[in-house]
Amino acid sequence: TGNIASVSANVNVNGGTGSLPTPTIVSDPNNLFPSLGFSMEPKINEISGIERIRQLDNYGLKRYAYQTSIQTLTHDLIEKLTPFYSPTYTTREEFFYEKASFVTLRALEPYVTPKQVAKSLIGTSSLTRLKMGYELMLEHRLLLEELAREMSDALLECGEECTDLW
Repeated sequence: TGNIASVSANVNVNGGTGSLPTPTIVSDPNNLFPSLGFSMEPKINEISGIERIRQLDNYGLKRYAYQTSIQTLTHDLIEKLTPFYSPTYTTREEFFYEKASFVTLRALEPYVTPKQVAKSLIGTSSLTRLKMGYELMLEHRLLLEELAREMSDALLECGEECTDLW
């Protein structure tokens, strides 16, 4: 079970005093609310590291994400969304970064855990989501490089007769 949180407040309504209902978090089994800090645990279904990458479809790479840059995908998204927002809203500096953080997490979709996605959705800071995306991309890249080294070493050991690595 998680922490139990309780909040109450007095409210002055039409000269009278009343109280608001007390919101309570009874349990938090996935520990999503401790401090909204991001955990960079490399696991999906309790498998970590290179084994996790091996089991993911296409090594955890989203097809559209490895064919272009996050910046290009962000500009494409903004172009499609602009008609639905006011000019005042779209000219804010934060607008680009909000969309870039969304695109970053979508590009990482096969790799990230549901818990990491939930934490990113709870946070309201685009900067926090972008930092989380960067850390996850870096972690993913390092694991892919390690896997590539392992495969290269196995091919060198096996020689030309090797057919079982692919």
